[in-house]
Amino acid sequence: SSGSFLLSSSPLTSAVSPPMYSTLPISPMKHHYTELLNIEPETEYEQALLEALQESQDIIQQQKLQIRGMQATMVIQNVYVGDSHLQLQEHEERKKRPKKRTRIMGDGMAKLMTGDEFTQCVEEHEQEGIDEQKAKDARVELMEHYKMAIKEWEEREKQR
Repeated sequence: SSGSFLLSSSPLTSAVSPPMYSTLPISPMKHHYTELLNIEPETEYEQALLEALQESQDIIQQQKLQIRGMQATMVIQNVYVGDSHLQLQEHEERKKRPKKRTRIMGDGMAKLMTGDEFTQCVEEHEQEGIDEQKAKDARVELMEHYKMAIKEWEEREKQR
């Protein structure tokens, strides 16, 4: 069911979407039976009935005010939970991404800096940096071409 994750002992993940609260329309605040409440009672029984009617009207008004407050709270909480759910998803996705390797042979052990293995790691690291820079430059160039094409298209659209 939609609330089964609450009873589970496993930690929450972003795969579990929170249950949504659907609000129901609340009838407007109207004063019903105003004609009846404005009449002058002729007997004690009528007076008791009018007081009971007034009391029930007051109770209904209070209940509607409470329901409005609760629904407003639920709407705000739904927004908060939705935002928290998105942040949890982003956090989990960030954890899944591989981290960039910034240290060469960063295991803390001493290395011979003129050794073949170390030299090869340094060369690979430098080549990765060069490749990343080339890819970045290519993306920038593609974006510039795209922006130029958009400008040309907009100019042709204006001339139409």
